[in-house]
Amino acid sequence: MHRGLGELSELMGDDGPAMRELTVRQRAFVLAYFEARSGAAAARAAGYSEGASRQNLKVMAYELLRNAKVKAAILEVARGRYVGLLPKAMSVQEEIMNDPKHRDRFKAAQHIAAAAGIAQVVEHRHEHVLRVSEQFAELIRLGRKPEEILMNLPEAEKQAVLDLVKGKDGGYS
Repeated sequence: MHRGLGELSELMGDDGPAMRELTVRQRAFVLAYFEARSGAAAARAAGYSEGASRQNLKVMAYELLRNAKVKAAILEVARGRYVGLLPKAMSVQEEIMNDPKHRDRFKAAQHIAAAAGIAQVVEHRHEHVLRVSEQFAELIRLGRKPEEILMNLPEAEKQAVLDLVKGKDGGYS
């Protein structure tokens, strides 16, 4: 489904800081990118198509997707969309946990306990912290403040991420 530039602009009322850094057309591209089948289709939906060939749209999409501000906005929107899915995810976990015959019942219970801060899920912790630290370092490079990024992490994870991303000189890499 393609939306017009005006219709996409109306959807942008609750923009985060990264989205607010973009032009209206760039914001429209970011939002369209989540619905489009390709970057070129997103560029077209965002209004970049005036007189542009399909190849030119591909080039525009490529350039937009390499733009640091656009990438930060895509990450911001993706996180927002994931947060919006949390109630559904929690419902699925509750359904699994409440089904005595479900094979993943215990895993669901572990995840719910971990999310509530009651128990730690140790499995894959190192990999998770490493991925988070890479994303953290990228956001720092894009000019985001460490305190803003870390404010929702538990204290132990904050310190682990900080330790992983600090360079030899004590600064952020």
